[in-house]
Amino acid sequence: MMAESPDELPELRLKNLNCEVSNDARSFDNDSTKPQLSIPIVGYEVMEERARFTVFKLRIENLNTGEMWFVYRRYTDFFRLFSKLRSLFPMMKLNLPRKRWFGDNFDPVFLEDRVVGLQNFINSILSEEDLLKETCTREFFCLDDPPSYSESVEETRAMLDAMEDTIFQLKHQLKEKESDVERLKEDISVESRQKAQLFALIQESIQECPQCSKEFSRINLFEGSTSSRRNQFTERRVEEVDHMELNLDS
Repeated sequence: MMAESPDELPELRLKNLNCEVSNDARSFDNDSTKPQLSIPIVGYEVMEERARFTVFKLRIENLNTGEMWFVYRRYTDFFRLFSKLRSLFPMMKLNLPRKRWFGDNFDPVFLEDRVVGLQNFINSILSEEDLLKETCTREFFCLDDPPSYSESVEETRAMLDAMEDTIFQLKHQLKEKESDVERLKEDISVESRQKAQLFALIQESIQECPQCSKEFSRINLFEGSTSSRRNQFTERRVEEVDHMELNLDS
């Protein structure tokens, strides 16, 4: 979990969002013993030292105590929280901006729209006490363990660097898998052409032998089934690679 105290903000090139916090970004409760929270998204940064991804900056403020801290979350962190809450509260309406499969995920206009959608998701959580009570929510916003003033900027930067390194390694593995898939496709293509030529020669040579033709048809059927299973295996590998690529883009 990446979090910072207000006096120790990381030196990130954050895109600040010039907007005031509306009542919708706050949780209110008549019981003064319960925390009243303000959680606006106040900026974001596109990390691109080794692998590109976007980090969103959230400011959490306890309006009862005056405590304030910052946390940094990726879209995938929001998606995990969304999935957990949806499984716990299937009847509750929660919306999260969808992944973008095509186009530039780092386009400023797209990111501004994503911030609006993520903010609406946060507001929905703040409006439901049951959602705020869940462990996954409290951990996401660091509600039970707000960062102290002694937490260092270096620690947060190290976490971001570790995330970049992980993505870099995953993308390297993805390229290797893509190479494996291409080799499999090429091997299957060459083998298919060779078998087609061989079967054509055999079929031509046994035209005068009915028994040979019958046995040949049986073998041909078996080979077709084996080839089909091999193609299905290759298709599954391609789907795995595609799935990894889509997840890394988020």
